[in-house]
Amino acid sequence: MAAATDASSHFAIPPLSPTAASVVHRCARITGVPVEQLLRRFEPEKGNQPLGYARSLVEYCSYIALRVETRRHDHLGDCEFHSLTYDMMLAWEAPDEETDAKLQTTPINILHGGNDEEEDGGSMFCLSPTQMAIQVDGRRTVGPDAFAKIIPACPAMAHAITVRNLFDALTNSTGGRLHFLIYHKYLKSLDKVLGSAKAYIKWTQSSSP
Repeated sequence: MAAATDASSHFAIPPLSPTAASVVHRCARITGVPVEQLLRRFEPEKGNQPLGYARSLVEYCSYIALRVETRRHDHLGDCEFHSLTYDMMLAWEAPDEETDAKLQTTPINILHGGNDEEEDGGSMFCLSPTQMAIQVDGRRTVGPDAFAKIIPACPAMAHAITVRNLFDALTNSTGGRLHFLIYHKYLKSLDKVLGSAKAYIKWTQSSSP
């Protein structure tokens, strides 16, 4: 137990939440820069409160790591990349311990559509496979601000101008909250479409006189 406590304290980065601290450590591994050095390089605005400091630090580390990750041609099809970017959004939304604690106790209705009476009397068998999976998967969901802040850092995934419209489309049936399952399916589909487009372009170039 003592060893686990020591490891946890070594992993912690006050005032960051556990998720945010995990993201910073993963960003450090990706960039090959020690966590302590990342923290020294980061220059927060003067007078930043814990929430502002933690959120800015998450942004800083995420953007540096994403510049490295997006150089890999296969990043869109990589499930680890899906999980990393999703956790970055979770970390941005609840970067400090106080905000994280509040979100932990805030119930979120992730299914959307219909009135309360219909939802209370509805059957699980009326839900789509995606909605049923969302019901049983306890992973926290992501809001629009976090999505708009992190995702445009990956040019192939979204554009800063249209990112809000994309979020609305992805969360149309989940009450304006993005679930990992839907996000994962979106990236897999995007990777497939872009792969087909690249293959077609390559084919047309090779077949042209």
